[in-house]
Amino acid sequence: MNKRFKIRKVRLGRIRINYAEAGRGEKSIVMVHGWTNNWMGLKPIAKILAKKFRVVLVDLPGFGDSDRLKKYNLAKESKYLKKLIKKVGLEKPYLLGHSMGTFVVAKCFKDNPGRTAGLILIGPVMRSRGRMIVKKFFSGIDKSSDLIGLIKKIIDTKRYSYWTSRFINMYKYDKRIVEKYGLIGKWKMDGRAYVEMGKDLAETRIEELIADNQAPIMLLFGKQDKITNKVRAENVLKGKGSYEFREIDEAGHLVTVEKPGETARLIKEWIEKVQRAGVEPA
Repeated sequence: MNKRFKIRKVRLGRIRINYAEAGRGEKSIVMVHGWTNNWMGLKPIAKILAKKFRVVLVDLPGFGDSDRLKKYNLAKESKYLKKLIKKVGLEKPYLLGHSMGTFVVAKCFKDNPGRTAGLILIGPVMRSRGRMIVKKFFSGIDKSSDLIGLIKKIIDTKRYSYWTSRFINMYKYDKRIVEKYGLIGKWKMDGRAYVEMGKDLAETRIEELIADNQAPIMLLFGKQDKITNKVRAENVLKGKGSYEFREIDEAGHLVTVEKPGETARLIKEWIEKVQRAGVEPA
């Protein structure tokens, strides 16, 4: 199933991080999955990009086959990402994140200036309303281990995955795609990671992490994304820096699995454009 990818684990302090790797290109791309997923959710675009680049797909602590933490937040996930990049010997990679992963790579970018060739943010969520409601919701759940366990049981059901994919995440519902790329990540996720990261994401404005950027940044959206969109991002980021916006038609929030070919093509073309322009940080 994963013949093209080498699956490895590295020890970073007290925990081990799981990651998958493919490709031998001169340039490298580190990929970070979404909120209820693992590295498998980015496999469709990684298979294509590995023909040109070295790709490293990370299971964040608390997700996939990486070890668990006692507490989760954006700062901790970002620090482990930085440690992994150093451990595997990557120098100024491009950082790619999807959904929740956009917050993690943006935080890593913000805290480590000059160490990133560029950012690729797929479906970054920029909320203007409802932030406090989401924060209070997850704060309430976080106080009870029983509630965390209940939420995890709900998320683990196939019915939950089918429902959210049909009505929220996908433009055109495809059960086969959900089962191939969505279920395993949910089943392997730590319920506490889901709740505590949800609370931290609600408190974080990603636009502040990427404002006045000193490296190239591309934001990519499914045109029919019900969670976030290109127009909102353009309005939020207006006057805050220099960005490149792209969108893909007939795709929702899961654009990475709905339109992997077009997604990978736009990423490849953007990186080649960045290299030709010579705008990567020194």
